[in-house]
Amino acid sequence: MSKKDNKDNNEYFCPNCNAILNYQLGFSPDNGAWTCTECGQQLYGDDFYTGERFEGVVWYCDDCGEILNKQDGFSDVYSSWTCTNCGHVNFIDEDEIYASHEEYEEEEEFDDEDYDDDYYEDDYEEDYDDYEEDVEEYDNESYSFVESTQPASPEPVNPIITCLLIGALAGLSLSCIFLESVSWGMAIALGVGACIVITAVLYGIYSLVMIIEKHPMISACIAILVVFIGYGCYSFIMDNKTVSSPLKSKEEYNVTYIDLKESFRDAGFINISCNDVDDLLTSQIDKEDIVTEVSIDGKTMFSKGDEFSATDKVIITYHSPAYVDCPISAKEAKGKNYNEIQSQFKDAGFINIKAQKNDKVLKGLLRDNNEVVNISVDGNTSFSFGDNYIKDVEVIITYEKKN
Repeated sequence: MSKKDNKDNNEYFCPNCNAILNYQLGFSPDNGAWTCTECGQQLYGDDFYTGERFEGVVWYCDDCGEILNKQDGFSDVYSSWTCTNCGHVNFIDEDEIYASHEEYEEEEEFDDEDYDDDYYEDDYEEDYDDYEEDVEEYDNESYSFVESTQPASPEPVNPIITCLLIGALAGLSLSCIFLESVSWGMAIALGVGACIVITAVLYGIYSLVMIIEKHPMISACIAILVVFIGYGCYSFIMDNKTVSSPLKSKEEYNVTYIDLKESFRDAGFINISCNDVDDLLTSQIDKEDIVTEVSIDGKTMFSKGDEFSATDKVIITYHSPAYVDCPISAKEAKGKNYNEIQSQFKDAGFINIKAQKNDKVLKGLLRDNNEVVNISVDGNTSFSFGDNYIKDVEVIITYEKKN
């Protein structure tokens, strides 16, 4: 707006239509902005802030009607602004821009019933404080805009591209797996199909999570479902993957179960278990851990190179010593009835138990009849409770026998 001196009074006029603004109802030069009622031209004062994001827009407080553009520190780069006159929080975005006061008042008639001023004050007042400290600074005297030195945050990666990349990598991996059992063309077709399906599933999950991100329990259920689906796909692939037996059945294995298990694993089998038969006696200790039987998918007769599914169960049977535990210590056994001790060792699994009379009589030492004088397990006379021995080691119980 322009002004000219008229004696003692300042007269303001519109530079577009030359109308005298002082005569227009409601005009005040202190406002800093005015819309000419004659031609509709938007007018500003010399030091009026005209905006950065929304240049030329005059912002009014929704509560008290104060012009926000002339308040200290105001900038339209904020998402909201708290009026310094009344404390009301005002939104600063494109949805709040109206062509005229009449249009704004018509819109407010529809929004008054649903608008909750306290809700927006609580939600956005803290945002303004953060913006005031970190985004930009203003010179309060000249209102000159000073750009923040804070670097702009990088643009987020498009989720569709991310899902497509993951799907492509998964499809390529599956093509390599399929290639072991199908032709090149079929493997490529299956890989492309898997890529499309996986991409669609991932993007669907991403979209759903974006909608329900405030409901972690639902997100957890979806994650579990995805794991089950993935496991199902993996099981399907492995069930249809064929592998070959690394050896012939009933041949002289002469290897330990550890070495044979590794051979089956190298051949591609993934469901391998070992069956330990603990029945070796002291004379058979050289056969410890040696394989005696192998079954694949329940079959014990097969040839080297026979094809099976990678998930078929492989059972490797081997033998180990038949260990048993001492039911009592040597110290505790002495002084007890030898028949009782003999029964305890027999019940514990020992099979080579001998009882013998004491042929050494010490003068002045009184013992009860059948009392244990000494006991040894595999030659050890100081064994403890729970010590392990092969079940056919010699157990000798020496007891007192009176005539």
